[in-house]
Amino acid sequence: VLGGSTQDDAQLRTYRKATLAFQGSASLFAMYSRVISTPGVKSAWAQENDSAVTVVLNGVTMGPHSFYFCVDGGADDDVANALFSAKSGGAAYVNGAPSATAVTVQIPYTPRGTSTTINYTVKFDRPALIPVLAEITAKQTTSVSDVESSVKQAVLDYSNGLLNNEPGLVVGAAVSPFEFGGAVNAEYPAIYVRLVRVSKVSPLNLQPAEIPINVYEKATIDASGITVITVS
Repeated sequence: VLGGSTQDDAQLRTYRKATLAFQGSASLFAMYSRVISTPGVKSAWAQENDSAVTVVLNGVTMGPHSFYFCVDGGADDDVANALFSAKSGGAAYVNGAPSATAVTVQIPYTPRGTSTTINYTVKFDRPALIPVLAEITAKQTTSVSDVESSVKQAVLDYSNGLLNNEPGLVVGAAVSPFEFGGAVNAEYPAIYVRLVRVSKVSPLNLQPAEIPINVYEKATIDASGITVITVS
């Protein structure tokens, strides 16, 4: 298995908190721990309906005694096996949230003491990707040679979860202009950020206000979507 970069202390603490229930089973937290530990998984949203009636939770219609997962990253089969390994008996899978990509995987299982293989259907969603834009007004400073590149890199580092204790743009996370500005200040304290405006690509409406993101969506941004205005 291809390894990755060594985690720093903050990243390790965040990962440990998310995977405390890895050895457990039959609970939403145990399932989440298994999923978030799956190779390639970047983030996930998990919720359950433990009532005996159908409910709409965070925009997702959930039948009685069911759970919902929206997972970013990882192979379909690996995610399905992680869910199946910790699933509570009798609970139903839910997928097909608005705009998300529904995934259905058949998991073959042979009960102990038998020779009969049963195919279990595992369901989860892949998030709808929501492209966003950012416009950042920053004061030119002599201590930073390239303000524009520095600001863009700080925003991208935050978005990809590379800043301490900041998950970044993960499944279900709102897009905050304040977080973008804070990322610039964290990596380049000498840069004074005057204003940050954000918007979805469509419809375009740059505002200094947070953009809500549904639990079945994930915001994305790249360097071309970041505009830096430098002022003296």
